[in-house]
Amino acid sequence: MNIAGSMLPLLMLIIPAALALAAIFGIPALIDRSRRKAYAKFCSVRGYAYQPSRHGVEAAYAGTVSMFKVGGGHKWRHEISGQLDGKPFTAFEYRYAEGAGRFRTAYTEAMMQWRQLYVDLDISRSNLPTGSRIQIGETVIEFSEPPHTGCDKFGARYGVDALKFINSPLGRELRLRGANCRIVVGGAIRTGDTIRKLP
Repeated sequence: MNIAGSMLPLLMLIIPAALALAAIFGIPALIDRSRRKAYAKFCSVRGYAYQPSRHGVEAAYAGTVSMFKVGGGHKWRHEISGQLDGKPFTAFEYRYAEGAGRFRTAYTEAMMQWRQLYVDLDISRSNLPTGSRIQIGETVIEFSEPPHTGCDKFGARYGVDALKFINSPLGRELRLRGANCRIVVGGAIRTGDTIRKLP
């Protein structure tokens, strides 16, 4: 038997094992890197912020989103945040698993946050100019420059005159339609939390 023939059984064992290891470790990592690059490019072009992962951030919302308390292996991944039609949003992929061993089942959910708060506070530009920060509960938010101008639904509900008024110089100065903000420090917000203007 020649050397090549004698190595054939060994190769028959090594090659499937190598392919299995590549499938387990190499290919998923390659796909994930490609996704990160694609998401980063998508966000860069549109002015959105992108974070590949945020460890443990779901714990802050576990009191209101029961899914965040289920199972283990929690992963908050591929977060995209910004403004769409003048409204702040955060979209992300959430993964978790239940069970163990061969009974373990993994879940992947596409999640979206639209945050809107109703507060008893003077939010006029003279009191809270762009860049001002306030703390509500555990969360710190910063007032952004783009004005909240209302949308077609607002005009349909309250009329064209109301839409014109909130977009008048006085309406924009007082931020009668509200204000766009970005989250600086994430955390829980509960009804009745004190609002504190930060220096």
